[in-house]
Amino acid sequence: MASAAATILITILIIFADMKESAIQTLIPILVLLWAATAGVLTFRSGSPFTGMNNGYFSSWFGFFMAAQMTGSASGPLNSNIFQILALGVVVVLSAYFYQGAVTTPVDTGVVDMVYQDNIVPDDQAYMIAVGAVAGFLAVFHYWCSVFKPALLETVLFNVSDLPVSMRRAMAIFLVPWVAAGAIVGTFGVTGGGIFVAPATTANGYFSIWLLLVACLAHLGSEAEAAVENARAVANADALSSSMFAFLFASVIVLGSLLQDQENVIQEGRSDDVRGMFGEYVYSLVLVCISAFVALYHLVLKEPLPLVNKIATPLLALGWVAAAGVLTFREPSAIGLAVAGNGFFAVYIGLFLSFALVVKVHFSPARNHLADDD
Repeated sequence: MASAAATILITILIIFADMKESAIQTLIPILVLLWAATAGVLTFRSGSPFTGMNNGYFSSWFGFFMAAQMTGSASGPLNSNIFQILALGVVVVLSAYFYQGAVTTPVDTGVVDMVYQDNIVPDDQAYMIAVGAVAGFLAVFHYWCSVFKPALLETVLFNVSDLPVSMRRAMAIFLVPWVAAGAIVGTFGVTGGGIFVAPATTANGYFSIWLLLVACLAHLGSEAEAAVENARAVANADALSSSMFAFLFASVIVLGSLLQDQENVIQEGRSDDVRGMFGEYVYSLVLVCISAFVALYHLVLKEPLPLVNKIATPLLALGWVAAAGVLTFREPSAIGLAVAGNGFFAVYIGLFLSFALVVKVHFSPARNHLADDD
């Protein structure tokens, strides 16, 4: 409570007090440490009322995230992403090590210790620890180089199609598939993984690994934007492509959640469908496959037909509205997506992106102007 009170007081002081810039820069690192301690104590400690997903849980981590954002913003947008990757990498490591709140010695039931027996961490937890540790190490290395040896980051490692790939860009590219693999293994019920599959009991690990992937994608985007000579033109040209890529990703996550269903809906068939879910299941599979096809059609073809996007996007938006209704509102859930998890969040992200695509295709002035020119 003392840490939380001090954190709130310093936050209010920075926002409302008339302070010099140097004083603010001194208080911000202290604020980050206080928010880190507050979030750690309130969301990791067993018995805390904020270990589950509630207002206190989200506000604790949001405060820590914004404090880290303030620290990085003073050093530029690239270092802002680096601080986010570092902070989230640490949370992933702690969430994986202290899985379900503590380290339990497997020999003596109920004996809880800070160290695993023979210092051997279970494989599923060890992998997630490695994911967070590597991401955090690269973030620290990137920041150290940017401060003490900026030229090292610009060292060209190799060329791809006559385009140089520097160490800075290579690290940004590596982090995306590395963390994406960790997010999939950690949050899906796959063999040898799935320790964060239930956000209701492992909220810190679940949200931190997915936010770490988002931070890595943002960092890669910042690196790519910094390397483009005409970034503004490219951003305008690729505005729809970026949304299509996110739409494809959401569709794939929903597809994975559907195929992971333990009830074997397709194998049971319509005749054995005693729960009335066969039609909903098939509808959802068809919708996400069509959505993925439309996204791939736009991303793969350099000049997709505008008419296809104009017809497909509103139909997909209506389809995703129906999917969100049958998948997340029905109780008991027909397919298991009515509770917080990969499928639940991906359905609503896909719903949001489908309407965002409608707005960009039908109501964007820039795209309408290009269509008129054609």
